[in-house]
Amino acid sequence: MTITILSYLIPSAVFLFYVSRYEGRKLKNKFKKLGDLHGMQRQQIIIGVGNPDSVSVLSNGIQLLRWDKFSYHIALQFDNEGNYKDITCES
Repeated sequence: MTITILSYLIPSAVFLFYVSRYEGRKLKNKFKKLGDLHGMQRQQIIIGVGNPDSVSVLSNGIQLLRWDKFSYHIALQFDNEGNYKDITCES
C-alpha cells in the first residue's frame, strides 16, 4: 500500500514543481523580450509583462513594483512620473 501511495505522490510532486517553475521562466522571458528598460514608462513595462504582484511607494516618492513567481522575482523602481529608474532586485 505504501508503494502505491508513493507511486502517485512522486509524479504529482514532480508535475507541481515543473508547473511552478514554468511561470517564473515565462515571466523572465517576457522581461527579456522587452530588452533594455531604460527610457521606458511604467505602463509600457506592465503591458509587456503583466500586472505586478505588489506596488509600494517609498518615502521619496519612488514607486517599487514587484513581480514574484516561484522561480523568478524582480523588483523595479520608477520615479514619481512613472519613468523606469533601476532594478532593485532580480533572482
